[in-house]
Formats: sequence, C-alpha cells, structure tokens
Amino acid sequence: MNTAPPLPGPGSAPSAARPAPAPGAPGRAPPPCAPAAPDAGPGPARAAADPPRTLAEVLASRPDAGAALSIARGVVGAVAALHAEGRVHGALHPGTVRLDRGGAVALGARGAARPALGPGAPVERAAFTAPEVLRGGRPGRRADVFSTAALVQAIVSGASPFDAPTALEAAHHVLYRPPAPPGPAVPAALEDAIAAALAKPRWRRPGSVEPLRAALQAPVPRPAVATQRAAPPRPAPAPMALAAVLPPAPSEVSTPASAPSAWTGALARALAALAPLASRSRALAARAAASAIRRAPPLAEAALGGLGRLGPLARAARTRFPATRRGRAVLAVALLALAGLLAVPRGQSDLAAGVAARLSAGDAAGARSLLDAAERAGRRGPLLDKLRGDVACARRASGECLRRYRLALAADPVLRSDPVIRENARRLLGADACGTRRAAAELVGELRDPEALPALRAARGRGGLLAYFCTGDAIDRAIREVRADARP
Repeated sequence: MNTAPPLPGPGSAPSAARPAPAPGAPGRAPPPCAPAAPDAGPGPARAAADPPRTLAEVLASRPDAGAALSIARGVVGAVAALHAEGRVHGALHPGTVRLDRGGAVALGARGAARPALGPGAPVERAAFTAPEVLRGGRPGRRADVFSTAALVQAIVSGASPFDAPTALEAAHHVLYRPPAPPGPAVPAALEDAIAAALAKPRWRRPGSVEPLRAALQAPVPRPAVATQRAAPPRPAPAPMALAAVLPPAPSEVSTPASAPSAWTGALARALAALAPLASRSRALAARAAASAIRRAPPLAEAALGGLGRLGPLARAARTRFPATRRGRAVLAVALLALAGLLAVPRGQSDLAAGVAARLSAGDAAGARSLLDAAERAGRRGPLLDKLRGDVACARRASGECLRRYRLALAADPVLRSDPVIRENARRLLGADACGTRRAAAELVGELRDPEALPALRAARGRGGLLAYFCTGDAIDRAIREVRADARP
C-alpha cells in the first residue's frame, strides 16, 4: 500500500523521484501505470530524467484498468496516511497529486483551499472541492473525503463526477446537482462508497477514507468462463472494467456457461444501458429519505410548539363541543390541522425579509444566525447563497461576498436584477484592493447593470496609467458588456 510523505511547505522544493529498482531485484515488479524504459539504468541521471508526474498528466494518457485501480489505491492510501498523522490537506485535485516512476503517490503542496471561479480559472480545482469549502467554510477531514471520492471516480471511470466547461459551472454542479454515475463497469460496492463520500451535507459523509479503501480492496466475482466455442463477438467501445482486475473471492468456483446467443447479448446490452439510470434512481431515493429524516425532528418540534400556542383555542372550543367521543375526535382533528399550518416553515420571502431587517439594524451576527438556523432546517439553494453574500458584504468580507454572489447567479440568473447585489457590486468597485476591484468589475459585467457605468469609469481612471496592471482588462470588458446589453 502506498503511503503519503510529509507535505512540503509553501515555497519548498519538491521531493526527488524514487530511483528505479535493480533489474534482478526479487519481488520488485514495475507498476502497470509506468512502463519500463529499455535503455536507461538506475542512478541520479535516471531520476532526473523521470520527474514525478501529476495525476492530471497520468489520466490524460488514459491508463488501463489495472493501472487505474493501482493509482486509486495509492491515492486513498496517501490520504489515509495523512489523516493518521492528524493533518488535513484541504485542496486535493489532480494537480496536487503526484506519482513517481516507482508508482508511489505523493500529495503536493496545499495552496489555496478555495478555488478561483472567474473567467479562465482551472475547472479541476472547483470540480474536486467540497461544497462547504466552496461556500467559504474551513476545509476539514470530511472535505478531504469528498475530494478523494471525486478523484477515485475520475481515475476508475475517466471523468470527474462534476465535470463542466468552466470553473463556475463546476462549482454550481458541486453545490446543487447530483454527481454523475461512475458507469456500469464500476463494482457496486465501490459505487456505493463513492456516492456516500460525495454527499452534499458534510455530516452525511464518512469521517475517513476507510470505506473507499475497503471497497477498492474488496474481492469481486469474475464473470463465468464459457467452455463451448462460439463466434467471437464484434468488439465494441466500453468503459474500463474494474471487475476483471480485482481479485476473485477465495471461496468462488468458476462454473461453465453456455454459449452466448443473440437474446443474451441483447439482454446484456439493455442491462448495461439501464445501469446508470438505476444507480441514479437509488441515489435520488437515498437523498430523499435522508432529507425526510433530517426534516422530521424540526417539523415535529414546530408542531408541538403550534399545539402549545393553540391552548386558549382548545379551552374555548371545549365548552362549545359536546363531551362525547365524536366531539373530542372532531376537536382533535381540527387542532392537529391548525398545528400543522402553524408548523409550516417560513417561505423564502420571509427569510429574506428577516435578514434584510437585521442588516438594516446593523445586526450582522443576528442575520448570520438566522441563515444558520435555516440551513440546519434543510434550506438550500441560490437564495441562501445570495443572502450569505449580503451578510458578508455587511461584515466587510468582500472576497466571500463576491464569491457567494457568483455562485448564486450561476444557479439562478434571475438574481441579476436584485438591487442589493447591484448596489454592493457598485460599492466594491471603489475598493482599495486590486483583486476586489477586478472581481467586482467581472460581477458588474455579469449583472449588465447600466447604472454601474459611472462607477466603472471612475474605477478605470482611479489608477491612472498603472490601472491596467491592477485590474487588467476586467473593467473595459464590463463596460463593453453593459453597453452591449443596453443597446436596443
């Protein structure tokens, strides 16, 4: 099992690649993901000629099923070794995982935990980041579990579970869309372990990567061996079959199978086509059940509170209804119905009004507590991200404010006309930090706010001749986008 060496600190030199073993060394076979070079010998020149490769470079070469399984085991083992030391990586993606020629997996420098979401930002950072980190939270062990599961699926299936053309769309997929199924070639145990580790709420994920490690090591039965000769089927493109490279169960005995017919081939193709739909249906059903279980205690507590508020009404109705079994039953049904109506959580407009009232009163902490309570009750969506951005702007946390607004707009473009977002974007154009002004200009260009043109011109002329080195062409692009949208 591969282990993870200590993470290098910022600015430190990367570790040297491990030299290749001697040709006659016993028990040292080259890994399947790194073919041996015939005309190279061991030594410093060999190590310098074969530097470690990133996981992104290895995946671009499309390793076979055996190599992919070995790489996935190495990545999970490296993360497990890091967690065993009491440390957290916080920024796992294909660019921070390195493999040397010997097949050992090393975790690179952490870097920034929160990925950039602007134009030109790398997609792989956002597609492998946990939802709570995208929302501005601190990365923890369960965030590493999420990123590791996404890496394992990308290794064994060849595609990320949250693939998208841009970083902003990838972040939207991580926050609001279910992960793409790994495919029918992935064993069911590994698929279930990946689905559990890719859960959106942090508390629903496992606390370690041990379930992923166990699923990668679990034996999977091999397909039955056919004894009769049959015409070889026409080769068709298929995903990597991990079941063929995983070791068989110890107690398994291969049984002869009959020759495949046209009906069995058609049935196998139909089952393979329906497998992704079945796995996605299982995941949706599990999420719905977990959501119902999570919402049950708050709703029950609210219902009891509603019954308590109906005490005076119950005492008044008791004098009007006859003291019979039927009268008491009618009274109980009416009280339960009214309690259910009182227990319905507040709508989105009430939540937005409550946050706005607290912010106008200068109570940013109270507004944040209100949003925390709504999130604990199961409230999710772009409006919650937008309100989080309002609170962050009130707290002068401009980076978190702009990031929340970009996520909310990617999920719901209707929020472009929100007056609070537009006002805060215009205000942040006058910030002192160059990065804040550049991000605010990108946001204004996305909002298409014609009232922001004076603020954009003022921000462009603020730095004089050196303004371009501060904000680049973000302000000019925002002005062009606003003017183009304002033309009839």
